[in-house]
Amino acid sequence: YFQDCLKDVMLLMYGIEQRDRTLYKLTRTLLTIQSDFFEKGMESLEPINLKDIAVLLDLHESTISRAIKNKYLKTPHGIYSFKSLFPKGIANKSGKKDSVMLIKQKIANYVDNEDKDSPLTDQQITEKLLQEDIKISRRTVAKYREALNILNSDKRIYLYRQ
Repeated sequence: YFQDCLKDVMLLMYGIEQRDRTLYKLTRTLLTIQSDFFEKGMESLEPINLKDIAVLLDLHESTISRAIKNKYLKTPHGIYSFKSLFPKGIANKSGKKDSVMLIKQKIANYVDNEDKDSPLTDQQITEKLLQEDIKISRRTVAKYREALNILNSDKRIYLYRQ
């Protein structure tokens, strides 16, 4: 009976050590890949997905997913979930990926600096982004604008005139 219990304890300890090693390797890799984020903040976060990290660490994607679930990291810019360090990205014309957060920030900046008498439409924002080599559809711009709680151009002009 005691030998069975000892085997169970040893197996549990091995599992905990394995999880710690995985989390350590994952954190070291993220520190390298997302170094700009740790220095400058969220706007410098590079788009990366779980599959890319899994290949680098020679682990399965589901292992990475389980390792980051409900885990948080304290940074100079605040406390972030590990999951938030894996932002989605959209490939631009040069082949480099721009993070969705960066694109949303650009949309917000365009709206903040727009002419109040003639607010930018989603199509105009799409064209401005295209000038910066970010090719996304008008519908995607509308989706990001709504996620930022920014009204469409018709409603913004109505608000500005009041």
